[in-house]
Amino acid sequence: MKRYKLPEGPNTLTLTKGSHRTREEGMCAMEAVAWLAGEPHTDAPACVCPTIRRIMVIINDRIIDDADRTTLLTPYLTRVIGTAGNVDTTRRRAFICADYAVRRFAPNALRQAGREDEAATLESLRPVADQKTAYAAAAAAYAAAYDTTLLIELLGALMEVAP
Repeated sequence: MKRYKLPEGPNTLTLTKGSHRTREEGMCAMEAVAWLAGEPHTDAPACVCPTIRRIMVIINDRIIDDADRTTLLTPYLTRVIGTAGNVDTTRRRAFICADYAVRRFAPNALRQAGREDEAATLESLRPVADQKTAYAAAAAAYAAAYDTTLLIELLGALMEVAP
């Protein structure tokens, strides 16, 4: 497997929000991955699993500060190169991400908001492992966390890559 290396030195890479027409205008995390992998400028590099790509785009665009975004996401840029696989692998990854989002991350957020009953409901769901359990988890998450837009966005994105 080819090893990819980030450029060295201060200020060699700054990740910015959104997609860009050219590298000179800036690069989001996925555009940087395309650059590092030697692909044409795009925010959807072919070398990255669609599930991983979608999650990185969501995280990239949710981080407000460019310096924080760069610090937090740069360590993962070379790690996601080569993750593209077959449809079954992509689907399995989407189910795993949905499971963690609904049964782990959302309950923690709900507890911090004082919503213990909703947290317990989500934790008691069956693991997300197929289309049926994914739809059940999405419905429960919408009901329990109707005002948690990041969770809803993440679940919607995961359902897009796991038809």
